[in-house]
Amino acid sequence: MKYIKHFGTREGYSSEENVLMSYDAFLAHFNDEDKSEVRWKGRLKNENEETEDNDEVLTVKALKFTTEGDATVGLSSKGSYPNFEISRDGKTWETWNDGSNVYATQSISADSPLYVRGDNPNGINKSLSKCASFKMRGDEVSCKGDIMYLLSYTKDLDTIPCDCCYGNMFIGCSNLVSAPKLSATTLTESCYNCMFYNCTSLVNAPELPATTLTKSCYNGMFNGCSNLVSAPKLSATTVAEGCCRDMFANCTSLITAPKLYATTLASYCYGSMFLNCSSLVNAPELPATTLASFCYDYMFHGCTSLITAPKLSATTLVDNCYCSMFSDCKKLQSITCLYEGSDLFSYTFFWLNNVSSDGTFYKSPNAQWNDMRRGGSYIPEGWSVEVYQG
Repeated sequence: MKYIKHFGTREGYSSEENVLMSYDAFLAHFNDEDKSEVRWKGRLKNENEETEDNDEVLTVKALKFTTEGDATVGLSSKGSYPNFEISRDGKTWETWNDGSNVYATQSISADSPLYVRGDNPNGINKSLSKCASFKMRGDEVSCKGDIMYLLSYTKDLDTIPCDCCYGNMFIGCSNLVSAPKLSATTLTESCYNCMFYNCTSLVNAPELPATTLTKSCYNGMFNGCSNLVSAPKLSATTVAEGCCRDMFANCTSLITAPKLYATTLASYCYGSMFLNCSSLVNAPELPATTLASFCYDYMFHGCTSLITAPKLSATTLVDNCYCSMFSDCKKLQSITCLYEGSDLFSYTFFWLNNVSSDGTFYKSPNAQWNDMRRGGSYIPEGWSVEVYQG
């Protein structure tokens, strides 16, 4: 059901009372003489309610695991034993850890969801080798709610407190079809590392609102999500070493990539980001003009549906910045590179190896490098060279 938020006047409530109501039930008009008079039909929104994309209203500050069939949800804990509580109705809670660091697997069904919340102010996982991970079996499972409720269900948090906090959290959950909200705006090193690795049923990914990234924060986050069709919105304007490395690697159903905003890059920041995304037909614009070593390393390697490369606007390059960037993009037929220096090789090792046998290379009118050299580390054999007129 579709809901709308309405600000109006109702006896007993302030003029700014937040009202959540069914769109179909919304009946309102303003009196010509008194614009504050509102006739409406609906219900008040509780301050603890959260409206999800599927329009379900969650009244509990917890993750909610649901299924239309039969499934199980467990927690594999390897050296990390978070304080989690579970509930069947969102009202009566019990500690999940049985006291001996065992988290009993829970069965869920269409009529019996599972709620999970936590009190972990210092974080959940502290390393990637010692971490707690959800394990799921059976029919498709949806997970709704905000992941931050695993840190606290009494406070609204926007800062992740430790490195690796959510690392590997849903790794290998092949029947997970819907992911929780990721609302944090302040990240830490490897905080989401491999979080949804090999979640092969995941179709849509949650938005990522953080504008400043940290080392390896999204590393391998959706690697192997072979049914992921659309990438989440990335708001980041500041990147860090390896922040998006392997982020969407092997997402073989991904068609369109998210927009990338950073203009100054870091080492390996986008390395292998779309590796083997064989359905990718639209690459993101790359506005960066200040590059770093290996910043685009293998970024689009194996994107066999990609025909046109994004414009490479940087006029000055850094060693290995374009290393194997488009290698094995077998349909690639066009690339625009505005580099103005005197040599390519130290920056473009195998960057156009095994691409289409014919295509067009657009170079800067100020380029000083030799465009007669051919091969996978220069300009492919059979390609023509033209001066960019944009």
